[in-house]
Amino acid sequence: MTMPIRFDTLKYAKRLEVAGIAPSHAEAYAQALSDALTNTVVAPGDLILLKADVTYCIEAVKQELTDSIEQARTKTDR
Repeated sequence: MTMPIRFDTLKYAKRLEVAGIAPSHAEAYAQALSDALTNTVVAPGDLILLKADVTYCIEAVKQELTDSIEQARTKTDR
């Protein structure tokens, strides 16, 4: 779950045009930057959720292993 950065491509393109960049180039630069920001940004909340998921999975596997070991001990103690 990625959270894109809010990015105003029109405003960015206009700033580039004011700085002397051709309008067609400014639009292409703005779109390219928007695509890069949208496709690669991970929000801190995403990492927190991922950590919680991984921690839960580890705890579940740990419990399963503990239960399996206890069952094996019970069988061998008979």
